[in-house]
Amino acid sequence: MSTDILKLATRYSLYSGCISFTFGIIGNILNILVFTQLKLFRDNRCAFYIMVESINNFIYQFVTITVTILTLTYGNDATGRSLG
Repeated sequence: MSTDILKLATRYSLYSGCISFTFGIIGNILNILVFTQLKLFRDNRCAFYIMVESINNFIYQFVTITVTILTLTYGNDATGRSLG
């Protein structure tokens, strides 16, 4: 019973992470394209800030999904380890 719940939670974590990753990547790419291509936003400081945040979110999502997939694949959560 408890192993079934653990398997379900693991699959839910993987699938919801992939769905969130997909929509996040699409949204960030659209933000970057809009704020770099439209002449209206090129000299706007707020648009520059949003574009930089979209790039940061883009990188963060790749790191997060990579760590999630590696953790689920190998079953080893390295967050409890220390370098010292």
